[in-house]
Amino acid sequence: MATKDEYEAARARVASGHGNERDNQLVEWGAKQAGSWGNSMREAQKSAAKHEKNRSSSWF
Repeated sequence: MATKDEYEAARARVASGHGNERDNQLVEWGAKQAGSWGNSMREAQKSAAKHEKNRSSSWF
């Protein structure tokens, strides 16, 4: 239905309060992509944030 870039753009518009109905549909669609780039991106972000937190705290 959409590319990863289209989904990211729609998600940004919705988050900023400027989304339209199509943006809302894209965000819902992206959120339902179990096992696809939607989930893997969220997991990667969580993993990166956890790694960054661990990396920065381990030196102090």
